[in-house]
Amino acid sequence: MSKEDMLTKLYWHIIGLLEDELNMENIKWKSIELIELRNDAKEDYFGFLYSCYNDCETKHLVDNAINIKTEREFLKDFQKKLIYKYHRFMIIKNMNLGMPIGYIYSYKYSPNDGTLYTTMYLNKESRNKIYGVEAAILFYEYLFNKYSIRKIYCCAYSYNKASISLLKNAGFKPEGNLKKSKFYDGIYYDTYIFALYKNDFIKIKNKLKNEQC
Repeated sequence: MSKEDMLTKLYWHIIGLLEDELNMENIKWKSIELIELRNDAKEDYFGFLYSCYNDCETKHLVDNAINIKTEREFLKDFQKKLIYKYHRFMIIKNMNLGMPIGYIYSYKYSPNDGTLYTTMYLNKESRNKIYGVEAAILFYEYLFNKYSIRKIYCCAYSYNKASISLLKNAGFKPEGNLKKSKFYDGIYYDTYIFALYKNDFIKIKNKLKNEQC
């Protein structure tokens, strides 16, 4: 069984256990805690975020922005995004290590349409492990419970095969393709748009819970 298949199986197993154990007030569960950053946030995590945004090995997988050269420029730009771009921005903290390992955020929230978009980043040491699974489930459950949304969008560039596979196996359905919308390493690539429907999320969660009874 591949790592992607193992994480997918674990993803749905955790969803089946969520209802009774998830602490929605603190947004924490098992080994992961989500800490929200607002526009008046302290600078505790800005150094960590700066290192994430300048991760040359994987930046092209999650971000299409121009590199910001200095930490001061980054801080100024990030604070603007907290106000004007991000809907909810969460630091992913590993409670066992007591340190941040990534971030996850929502954006383009449309109450009228009942939709929003999400993106997640994990540092190199935390990938292909349970942390990303737990963080994603926490965030999706939080969004579906707190906001009037019927589906969550995620985008993946066509060269990011691992993310595409995980999204499909995790219940996301393909809904669109932006042709040659991402320029990377001298080539234009497609951007695939996937959606996770609230009804599907609830049905699978309830089915798994019944199977465990």
